[in-house]
Amino acid sequence: MARVKKQVLGDVIGTVGEVSFSKRKGKNQVKGKPDRPKRKAGERLPDQNLKLPLIVKLMTKFDSQINLGFANKAKRDWTPVNAAVAYNMKRSIIGNAPDFDIDYSKISISRGKRETAWSGRYTYAEGRVTVTWEIPQCVKLKAVGTDKAYLLFYNSTKKRTVMVDGHVDRAALSFQAPGRHFVTGGIMHAWIFFMSPDGKETSNSDYLGSIIIDKIM
Repeated sequence: MARVKKQVLGDVIGTVGEVSFSKRKGKNQVKGKPDRPKRKAGERLPDQNLKLPLIVKLMTKFDSQINLGFANKAKRDWTPVNAAVAYNMKRSIIGNAPDFDIDYSKISISRGKRETAWSGRYTYAEGRVTVTWEIPQCVKLKAVGTDKAYLLFYNSTKKRTVMVDGHVDRAALSFQAPGRHFVTGGIMHAWIFFMSPDGKETSNSDYLGSIIIDKIM
């Protein structure tokens, strides 16, 4: 390891080839990358190497909402998607290596202190998708009624995503969409979270359940 007292380009952080640049306690440092032990033929990959691609692939499908829902959880050079990957990988992977899978009920697309969606429900009938929620009496409608609802629908069979971004106020207590907006066939999951009108606060997301979309009427 070496220390760099002065750099033409200022602070450099990251890896270039076999050299890693970092900054610790205000001092620039340069380290050579350690040699990685070679994996023997037939040797199983570490569990994390199998879990990570599952979560990364899913989180990048939800990135526009995660960029809002995890904005306050990003750290230093982490993006909101990085934070969401780290959070969800610890909580939502099920099964045993190498056959890991995702428990969608444990997936979170937002973390925050805003009031959550109470008694959220998700149904599909007569060609329409309907989401409903409540505002408990102990919560002042004036304080949260203009919060914006963010909804995410994901067909895990067809790998298709539909997002509803801030078009509905919390005070509406429901959202409806024609079934033609959703791909037919397979299992569709849904989540909801709320954001304050100024965009500074979000709620934890709520998983609303899954339904089978067999046909569009």
